[in-house]
Amino acid sequence: MRAAATSATLSKCQMASLVSIARDLRRDTAHLEFGLPVAYVYRPLDYAWAPHAEYLRRYGSKSPREVLLVGMNPGPFGMAQTGVPFGEVAMVRDWLGIAGPVRQPARVHPRRPIQGFACTRSEVSGRRLWAVWRSSLKRHRLERARSASPRHRLHRSDGPFELPRPFIRPPPMPPS
Repeated sequence: MRAAATSATLSKCQMASLVSIARDLRRDTAHLEFGLPVAYVYRPLDYAWAPHAEYLRRYGSKSPREVLLVGMNPGPFGMAQTGVPFGEVAMVRDWLGIAGPVRQPARVHPRRPIQGFACTRSEVSGRRLWAVWRSSLKRHRLERARSASPRHRLHRSDGPFELPRPFIRPPPMPPS
């Protein structure tokens, strides 16, 4: 009983830590300004904070965690729309189960509007990356289900990142 309480406490601390780190990053980079030729700066940790924080809470708080994807340069139809790294809209909404309010940035490029989860364009790199993880998870679940007794079968509560070590290395990408 005590071990379970410690694990839950550790998990809450990790979650608070990741959200806190992201909040500090958001605050510490808010003052950055860029000169020409940069005319538009998108800050998804500002305008898409709710889905980003939900991603960290949901997938960064489980312990132990071997992998948590983070990004640095948000794609125009991925993290820029959803606040989730490599956040291709359909994968974030339909597979990760994250949706939330996405506000408009102060200045928006006319050819790169922020539509949030209503965006119909797809971030190719994000779609491919999450598809590899989803495929690896399906293979892992099938193998576990085949070897498990009926009462130990897998349930949807197993998160999309709970992959054993052999599945962390993704298979080669299919040709475009």
